[in-house]
This record gives sequence, structure tokens and C-alpha cells, in this order.
Amino acid sequence: MHKYSELITRCTSFTLTTLSEAYEKTTTALQTSGATPLVKTLQVIQLQKAIMVIGMFSLFEAMLQDELKCRDGFKEAKIILKKNNNSDLCDKFVDLELSINVLKHGKGKSYNA
Repeated sequence: MHKYSELITRCTSFTLTTLSEAYEKTTTALQTSGATPLVKTLQVIQLQKAIMVIGMFSLFEAMLQDELKCRDGFKEAKIILKKNNNSDLCDKFVDLELSINVLKHGKGKSYNA
């Protein structure tokens, strides 16, 4: 079996390509029709992207926990980044983490941050 990280890359690429094609097809059709199913298709595409991002981020967390042999992979990753003077990358990671939490939970602590 292929490495898990390679499969994730292929899966992400496949999903984004397929969603992009559906988006293009749907927006083209919307140029001549405002049919409800077309609008719903765009909503489905956006929801599917959110689901994929949340899922991939969760898988990444599981991989970090496994690789770093820890309970909280994100916390450990941030510690490692800071120790190695990668504060900018750590800040970007925190922004991504907060964004994913907003996708999952909506308004709240992460949204306010």
C-alpha cells in the first residue's frame, strides 16, 4: 500500500479537481438559468470543500500525534516550531487552526480570536 501521506495528497487533488469542474459547469449553466438545483449545487460544492478541509486537518492532527507520540499533536507542533525559531510559521498554523474551528463550530472563541 502507498504511504498514507501520498494518498492524502492524491485524494485532496482529486476532490478539488472534481469540485472545480462541477463549479465551472454549474456557473456556466447559471449564466442562462437561475434554477434552484444549480444554486443548491454551488452550496453543496462549498459545503463539500468545508467538510474536506475539516477532515484533512483532523487527519493531519492524527498523523502528528502518531509521529510525535503525543496526545495533542497541534500543541506539540507549535512548541517545536517556536523552539526552532519558526514563529511566523507557527502563527500561520494557529490562524489555520482557528479557521478550521470556525468552520466546525461557527461563532465562538476561535471566531473571536
